[in-house]
Amino acid sequence: MTDFASTTSTVAFYGVAIQDRWPWPGHTPWPLTDRAGQPMDQSQPLTLLTNPKFYYKYLRLRDLHSISEGWSRTFYMPPSTTTPLLLDRLNGGYLGVCAWTLFFARPENTNLVIRLHSVTDESQLTLLSDSPLQRISNDRGIMCSWNEFDNQGIDTRAEWSMSQGSCLADTGANYFTVTNTGTTTQYLVTLASFNPRDISQIMESPVVRPLNLVVNLPGTA
Repeated sequence: MTDFASTTSTVAFYGVAIQDRWPWPGHTPWPLTDRAGQPMDQSQPLTLLTNPKFYYKYLRLRDLHSISEGWSRTFYMPPSTTTPLLLDRLNGGYLGVCAWTLFFARPENTNLVIRLHSVTDESQLTLLSDSPLQRISNDRGIMCSWNEFDNQGIDTRAEWSMSQGSCLADTGANYFTVTNTGTTTQYLVTLASFNPRDISQIMESPVVRPLNLVVNLPGTA
């Protein structure tokens, strides 16, 4: 999978097949309240930051270069909802850029679609101070940004339906959204890291193999 790390400027999505040779860790049920005890709005998307170690164990990942640089995030998507425009960078800058995200395909998320978007003029993006995307953390506090922008007036560059299987994407370099096209609430577990070298460890997992399905960005081979 070295190619993914070196060609993220051209690859939008890289498909991977993940076998259930070991029990799937599952996901945390929708949090009913935030840490202050306030109820969560179940009509709006929600993201929950969780400990990645359970998914590392599921993939049987070993000898990661920098396991402390990784994190796991679960998207809870009510029907017919879309997240704001997202970019996984710390504080919106160029330090602490997410190197990759693995989106796990499960029977429960076949109606979710991930889209990468092009932004003509980044200075015209509106950083949302009052975002419809709810956020809560049950982990140690690592998060690769929560930059959220108004997604009006953007163009879709590429998309991936989770019905196609699991995939890797560079969410630190590409603006993205998650949409639920179905009629029931669905969830999406992700595993991500600041370290691009850890992709090789994922592809060496005994349960992971290339799906032979790659979506390239427009204008690339």
